[in-house]
Amino acid sequence: MLLFITHRIDHFGFKDPLFLGLRDEGEQLLLTVNEILTYKGEIITYELSSVLDQLRLFYKGELPNLTDISQIIKINTGRAKKSFPKNQLPWNFWIRLKSEIGEEKASSIFKIIRYSNDESEIYSTLEVLGEILKTIYYNSTKILKESNQSSRFFEVENKIQQILNKRQIEGICLDLEKSNELIKKLESSKDHLINKLRYTHKITDLNYKSLRLQLIERDYHISSKDYSYFNLISFLKSARISSQLCDDLYNALRAKADFESLSQYISEKGNLIYPIYDCIGTVTSRILIVNPYIQQLKKENRKIFIPKENYTLLYCDYNQFEPGILASFSKDKEMIELYNSEDIYENFSNYIFGTRILRKEAKTIFLSYLYGMSDNNFVASIENIIKSKGLNNEISAQEFFSKFKELEVFKTKENEKMIESGFIESETTLIRYVRITNKGKGKQSEKRFVLSQLIQGTASYILKNAILDTMQDKEIEFLIPMHDAVLFQVPSINIKEKMLFIEKCFVDNFIKICPEIRASVDFNDFDK
Repeated sequence: MLLFITHRIDHFGFKDPLFLGLRDEGEQLLLTVNEILTYKGEIITYELSSVLDQLRLFYKGELPNLTDISQIIKINTGRAKKSFPKNQLPWNFWIRLKSEIGEEKASSIFKIIRYSNDESEIYSTLEVLGEILKTIYYNSTKILKESNQSSRFFEVENKIQQILNKRQIEGICLDLEKSNELIKKLESSKDHLINKLRYTHKITDLNYKSLRLQLIERDYHISSKDYSYFNLISFLKSARISSQLCDDLYNALRAKADFESLSQYISEKGNLIYPIYDCIGTVTSRILIVNPYIQQLKKENRKIFIPKENYTLLYCDYNQFEPGILASFSKDKEMIELYNSEDIYENFSNYIFGTRILRKEAKTIFLSYLYGMSDNNFVASIENIIKSKGLNNEISAQEFFSKFKELEVFKTKENEKMIESGFIESETTLIRYVRITNKGKGKQSEKRFVLSQLIQGTASYILKNAILDTMQDKEIEFLIPMHDAVLFQVPSINIKEKMLFIEKCFVDNFIKICPEIRASVDFNDFDK
């Protein structure tokens, strides 16, 4: 039985906080936290993180099934966060509320909940809010079904959400001594790097918009419209290969971000942090940790994470995840054979640079090219690296990709499908809607998203199913998701057994989607 819960009520001196709930058939309930924890049906809410914070106070190892309405709306929206103005994300419940009942009524509801001292007024307002939540839920699930994404949500995304809820409640262990040492070290490094930017590169303003404008003034090809930190970091990560300025900027911003994140960690009580997860954190359905920024920490700064007592950390990482998916989807025999016989990034490095040791640089360029880098930037990036490394290799990188005939056919076919339909989809990928022309066709410029949506969306799908299978072993505990890897903690006495089980779950799910691929994983240190 469905239960729709709204805001916490703590205005009137209740000993414990109460939530107003509305059953599917319309019955109104006042629920304590314990009653929510022991509820046997499915609970629908729009403030999941706030609810979890309250449940933690009474948690004894079991949670009800909690569905976040924003995740359903996010799937139905099918567009990236940067497509919308700041603070106007359509999956935010309060933004959605305005579109449902109008801005004036929505603002009135918000003010009553937050500021009113009239008990009856608050109850009646929350009852109205519960009915609206109920309507939005049914309308949203209807749209899910019509777009053939209902099964994906309830069989994958919502089940992953329950795993994330449990981890957010139970937290992740920190080594406080290492954390404090690292914070001091990062503060010093941050200050040194910022001074280097000031005196070596004449950069004093680290505002992301200002940095973009300064890079443009220095003839770097970066968008002047997208001011997000993550997109700036993505550009710098690619450009730092051949630019000292971009390398220094990248290191300074990462040190600053890591310092601020770690400083936030130690404000938590005890040696635990309670990450806030976003199950569908990107349009490709990648899981993000929105607070604190764990996934953005540099590897060497991850050493602060430790397992709970009598447990050991295991970090399982797919090998060449995205090229494997691409090779399989395109049915390109040359690419499949190359993938199955050797490291594809090392092969590319050897081809364009004449050496296998520049694998990291080759990987960045390889994926950037496949995901829409222009031919000019592609050639310039390679030439800059050859020049900066003192290499002497004149083979065209585009000749490397020209070997993969079926890959080009696949790209062309998928681009044409996007243009004709106005969206990108596959059996393993959530729908991504693109900008369309006046004739209702997808714009040519949106082709740059096609491969990334298909490949990264499939990577997310495979990884999430691998996590679900792994969690069938109740002794294995999920901790931190990365792009193509997961950090677990397992009982120390059964490390080998658990490692083999995790490996099987990961490999089997890769092969299920990409049967031509010799899938494999590595178990590496999380901080190296």
